[in-house]
Amino acid sequence: MPLYSIGLITSAPLSDSPFLLIHTGANRVRLKQIEISLATAVASSVGLVRPITTGTVTPTPSVGQPYQTQDVASLTAFETAWSVAPTKAGSPVYLKRASIGGVVGNGVVWTFPEPVIIEATSGLLLWNFGGGAGAQLNVNALYDE
Repeated sequence: MPLYSIGLITSAPLSDSPFLLIHTGANRVRLKQIEISLATAVASSVGLVRPITTGTVTPTPSVGQPYQTQDVASLTAFETAWSVAPTKAGSPVYLKRASIGGVVGNGVVWTFPEPVIIEATSGLLLWNFGGGAGAQLNVNALYDE
């Protein structure tokens, strides 16, 4: 399986809303690592959770880059803006959660001993579970598909 990486910045979400959706197409994705750091100085609560709906992306999402230039292009979309936002369960059980202090550069790295599987035509959310607006986040992800 080809290995891919992406680095991007999110928008600053309102409370109880998404930072980012990792959205698969016809491919199955194995998320190996995700790094999150604050791009703006706003304390933020970030959770990794599976969506109930994936919403409608606007504008065109970003895609990861292959580690080896001869590998095929990634099919996985990293979405940060929507005309209809993705949703999660009302009281979800998060795969991971972090509260990040409001200093630019503060962050967390989640490395998974066994990759998190994101099934085809599904997704995985970075969600602002805090009571206030979140910061813009720098997000780096490592995955294969």
